[in-house]
Amino acid sequence: MKFLYPIVSGCIAFAPWVSAQVSVDLALDQDQFLPGESLVVGVRITNFSGQTLHLGNDSDWLHITLEGRDNYVVPTTADLPVQGEFDVESSKIVTRRVDVAPCFALTKPGRYMVSATVKLKDWDNELVSKPKAFDIIAGTTLWEQDVGVSATAASG
Repeated sequence: MKFLYPIVSGCIAFAPWVSAQVSVDLALDQDQFLPGESLVVGVRITNFSGQTLHLGNDSDWLHITLEGRDNYVVPTTADLPVQGEFDVESSKIVTRRVDVAPCFALTKPGRYMVSATVKLKDWDNELVSKPKAFDIIAGTTLWEQDVGVSATAASG
């Protein structure tokens, strides 16, 4: 039993070390979007672990969650297109961009929070980003004109 204690305590001590050495942050190009507009989320992975991270060899390395008011979880409509292997070398930062708009039912105007979970399978660990806020706003038509339609075709 004394032999097992150092191994178990070593594994428990390793989890905080990983989260301190590898981090996940989110970046949005803007903070207001129209319903149906492309909503590209940049998932920035920073690696100071001393080891190369191997990610993207399967589709479950990245999970995106969108929440609205009152902890309303936005339902998914499709799987995220995140497959494609890549490495994050030690002391490097890599950003993967994902358009989440086609994958979530973002039709109602309001304030939303997006967060990302990155699975590090080699280390049997998951890292969760801080939530990033954005708004879905209702657009207003400022001006409208028919183009390419002759006056006789439009009236007749």
